[in-house]
Amino acid sequence: TDLDTTVTAMNQVYKAVNIVKTPPTPVLKWQQSKQMWTESIAMLSKIPATSQVYSLAQKKITDYQGQLVGIDQRIATETTADQKLKSATDGIKAATQAQSTAKSLAAWRGVKAQWDKVSSQLGSIPVTTTAYAQAQAALKAAQPQIATAQEKVIEEDKANQNYQTAVKLAQAAKLSQKNNQLAQAVSQWNQSVVAIQSIPQTSAVYTQAKPLVFEYTKSFQQVENQLKDTQKIAMATRDLQRTCGGNPQICTHTVSNKSIVVRLMS
Repeated sequence: TDLDTTVTAMNQVYKAVNIVKTPPTPVLKWQQSKQMWTESIAMLSKIPATSQVYSLAQKKITDYQGQLVGIDQRIATETTADQKLKSATDGIKAATQAQSTAKSLAAWRGVKAQWDKVSSQLGSIPVTTTAYAQAQAALKAAQPQIATAQEKVIEEDKANQNYQTAVKLAQAAKLSQKNNQLAQAVSQWNQSVVAIQSIPQTSAVYTQAKPLVFEYTKSFQQVENQLKDTQKIAMATRDLQRTCGGNPQICTHTVSNKSIVVRLMS
């Protein structure tokens, strides 16, 4: 009878609800539940307009169709979450492989970008989905590698900046020396040495920086000694000018890098 059909349809819906009663629910169960809701709607749709339970059947059809919209949304959410988890899992493998061979700043930036994508995918998986627990576990397990990639990008970036700074300062120091601006050259060489020595051995640019540490340090020491000699000569010249000067002049003098010659006036 039409009443029996309606009761059967309602009982089917009750079973459909129980299938997905305990969250999180996998896609397969949502699909099974949807199928049962759909079958219930099909049963109720066969009840003729002349039946005493027609109005009830129509009301249930409207209610069940509304439920199907929500189920479709849950299926879409679960499907998307599963896809993100799979993509992130593949991304973890790729990022781990790339990280094992990364050396340059560009390579580490690429690794960090891969980990950022993985973190974004895993972090966007809703807590209501079956993939959430796996996503959080994967994200937690990846944290040491993510942190390492972030630290290496910072280290390599700073090392590159210090290398470029050291080279530019060395070039400027050489120009200052050429122009006999020794005090400025000493300051520039000193800054260059500090910059080149700050590059860690773990950075990719260290192999380029290592030979420059000795070269720049030696140049700094040479110019510093040259400046000291120049300052000593200038001081000696001022002292002799005070001693020999006056009226009448009691002596003459010549000062060079190698000697100081004083002649008494006859």
